[in-house]
Amino acid sequence: MESIMKHESEWDSVVNAENVKDPVPMISKEEVKKALASMHNGKANGPSGVVKEHFETSLHGIEVLHKIVNNVLLGDSISDDWRASNLIPIYKGKGSAMECDSYWG
Repeated sequence: MESIMKHESEWDSVVNAENVKDPVPMISKEEVKKALASMHNGKANGPSGVVKEHFETSLHGIEVLHKIVNNVLLGDSISDDWRASNLIPIYKGKGSAMECDSYWG
C-alpha cells in the first residue's frame, strides 16, 4: 500500500483549453439542493466538522451554501477548513492490492 501512495502519475502540466470569455453562470439553489441530495448520508466529515445534514436541516442552510458557492465562482476564497480533506483508501477486497483501482477513496 505504501508504494501505491508514493507513486506519482506523470503529468506534463499542459492543458489544451480555451479561455472562457463569457461570465461564469451562477449556481442555482435547486442545483445546490440536488448536489446535497446526491451525497451519501452519514456522519463522515472533514476537518471543518460540517456534514450535509447541517445544511439540509438548518433554517437557512441551503441559502448560506448557495451564497458560498457563488461567491467562490466570483473569486472569493474557500475557507482553509474546506480546502483540507482526508483521503483514506479502502481496499475493495478483490483484485491486486498494488492497483489503485482496487481501492475506494
